[in-house]
This record gives sequence, structure tokens and C-alpha cells, in this order.
Amino acid sequence: MVDRIDNFITLYNQASFDCVLNSQISLRTKSERLCLERSLFK
Repeated sequence: MVDRIDNFITLYNQASFDCVLNSQISLRTKSERLCLERSLFK
């Protein structure tokens, strides 16, 4: 279970990093949140 949470956090961090690089806008913007969701749940 802990491994699974760790893995999710790693994926989340990677996705948010990619989205920051791509959009260069604040994590709190709608487009970036959509980008994160697409990255995590594709």
C-alpha cells in the first residue's frame, strides 16, 4: 500500500513537472490542472 502511494506521488510530481515545463503557468490554473489529470489518468 505504501509503495502504491509512493508511486502515485512520483507520478504526480513527474506529471506536474512536465506540465510546468509545457505551460509555464501556475499550478493553480485550470489548464494546468487539466494537463495533470490527463497525465495521471491516461
